[in-house]
Amino acid sequence: MFQIKFIDNLAFNIGKLCAEGRMGYPTAVFLRQGQLDGACGVYSLLMLLILHKRINREDLIFETCSNDPPYVKRLKKQILYPIKGLYPKGTSFSELREKLLRVFDNQIHIKIYDVFDNEKKEEETKILRSKIKEHLDAGLPVLFRYSLPNISVGHAVVAIGYTICENILRLYCLDPSGTIPWFSIWNNIIDMKMNCGNEEWPDYNYKSESKINIDEILLIEENEVKDSSLPF
Repeated sequence: MFQIKFIDNLAFNIGKLCAEGRMGYPTAVFLRQGQLDGACGVYSLLMLLILHKRINREDLIFETCSNDPPYVKRLKKQILYPIKGLYPKGTSFSELREKLLRVFDNQIHIKIYDVFDNEKKEEETKILRSKIKEHLDAGLPVLFRYSLPNISVGHAVVAIGYTICENILRLYCLDPSGTIPWFSIWNNIIDMKMNCGNEEWPDYNYKSESKINIDEILLIEENEVKDSSLPF
């Protein structure tokens, strides 16, 4: 029997996929990127922050609000406002991490794992794939980027759940490049091989019906010690 595991902070409210936001009430999660921009990493990051109760959807809608805490104002300036233009080359996870650290005044725990070092690729691949399952098992979402054959840029999505069969971890994802159908809480499914060996394109994207390779993840870890100056 297959069992699907989802992260903890998910709920439905008036037919929409929601999560408990920074103010403690349900807020809509899904964000769709523009068809011409390359800001999938930014949109996925904002969904990740909502799922981690760092922001509300409403924080992203209103440009200015006198009740915004300082970090929300910094978030709008550092991350939200720039996506009003185009991102033809996308954004790197390291760039997003640096922006987040500035936004949250270093009061946020962020880790990036990738497989770009050819000398350590096998070791890094094992670590990256195990971290995805480990984080989802802890009830936390995972932001990851995958590459496609013959395409120079990748795409970013957020994993919110999985099911597993032998060597395959089937990831249920929020993909900012499309909409969420009314009958589902995810809009993309990606199969990831836990032990991919030497296969160049070991993973599979059902939305694009193509082989891919998951090559980078960004994780926000829950703080063990809460900072009283931040409302989460």
